[in-house]
Amino acid sequence: MKGAFCSLIASTLLISLAPSNEALAQKSQRVVVEKFSGPGTVRFRSMVLATLNQRGTEVVPNDKVTSTEADLGLLQVSDNYAAVAKELKVSAFIGGSITPKGKRKFIAKLHGAGPNGKSLGQAAWAAPNLAKLFAAIGANLSKKIGAMLAGGPAKFEEVSEAEEPAGKADKGGSGGAGDDESPRGKKRVASADDDEKPSKKKGGDDEEAVSASADEGEEGAKAPFTKLDLQVGAHIYRRDFTYNDDVVGPHQAYKLPAVPAPSLSLDYFFTKNFGVTVGGEYSVALISQDTSMPPNRYKTSSLGYFFGGKGRLITGGGSEFMLGLAFAGNSFKITPDSSDPAPPKVAGVDYKQIRAGLSARIPLSDTFALIGGFNYLHLLSMGELRSSTYFIGASGRGGDGTAGVAFALPWLKGLEGRASLDLRRYVFTLNPVPTDTQIAGGATDQYLGLNIGVGYRN
Repeated sequence: MKGAFCSLIASTLLISLAPSNEALAQKSQRVVVEKFSGPGTVRFRSMVLATLNQRGTEVVPNDKVTSTEADLGLLQVSDNYAAVAKELKVSAFIGGSITPKGKRKFIAKLHGAGPNGKSLGQAAWAAPNLAKLFAAIGANLSKKIGAMLAGGPAKFEEVSEAEEPAGKADKGGSGGAGDDESPRGKKRVASADDDEKPSKKKGGDDEEAVSASADEGEEGAKAPFTKLDLQVGAHIYRRDFTYNDDVVGPHQAYKLPAVPAPSLSLDYFFTKNFGVTVGGEYSVALISQDTSMPPNRYKTSSLGYFFGGKGRLITGGGSEFMLGLAFAGNSFKITPDSSDPAPPKVAGVDYKQIRAGLSARIPLSDTFALIGGFNYLHLLSMGELRSSTYFIGASGRGGDGTAGVAFALPWLKGLEGRASLDLRRYVFTLNPVPTDTQIAGGATDQYLGLNIGVGYRN
């Protein structure tokens, strides 16, 4: 009897002094806090780090994460969560952003991912200014992080993609062994699924809406990058073809005030970093006329097209930088009537060229982005301009550039309006010899235009 009594006392002391399973789980958890994006995210990320520290969660240092990305050939950890998790022995990844919505609203989002990339949930807060936003975040950040991490495995070795039960990760955890089978595990998962009701404080400009959801994870099948970029629109441009050091010959300069050209372009990326590009335009209702009275009118045609490949780099802030290499053609020709006794002497051009350059898309918010780029045009042929009829020894080079904006349209997700200015210019050295019937030192062919269109990204 005495022995049994002593055993009972010893067991009670051991139970009292032993840490709880939850405490052990928190202590053994190891997470990566990803780069945050948007205004004020330095403070937001610091709040997350402080909360994780209070919970006893081990956060992998930034330099270790950066070196691992480099070793694995990744731009960011989200490119391959599974590989990073295996290398760093982590059980979760935490990321976030702050996005301005209009002039008087900010939205903060916090998301979690398991070691296989499955969503651990998402929390969101909204407020009219950053001060109120941080206050709202601080009110329940620990609870939201706890909900995300509750279903995660205590140790990396306890989970693998092959053994993870399908569907359990969708309940706010990554399906670690034992977590969802025990009553405690079920309770934790339930808390991760509970959406916090928005709280509002009425008071005119001081109105504050705070919402949170721990189960607004990304869809598993959705690609983490934009694959398709399609644009339909119109290119409205003017053309100026001029000669310099014009000495001998009937060749004529040419000026076109403005003409519309319906246009279409498509970029498709097979992977995050590599894709193809194709597009074209054709000028409509294009008629040229001379300066005689009454003026003579001439049929005119203009066609442009391109096709090639693109390489893309996407930064943590969502900016895209693309390197393109394509074959491009641009032609412009005036066709006089066969019965015209004095047809115009405007050289028809048919530029075949290799186009190489850099373009970029820089989002300033979820609904507005800057777009633009420039290209070097390596001429392979020029058409009539480099022929025995005009200047057989002509040589030249060209370039183009564009700059504009893209803004979201409300009718369909991914739909946006686009407007940009562009300039394409060729410079020629005509290299005449004394025996030529036409002599000029050089020429320029310039196109200045406005692009207006509708784009779709998905």
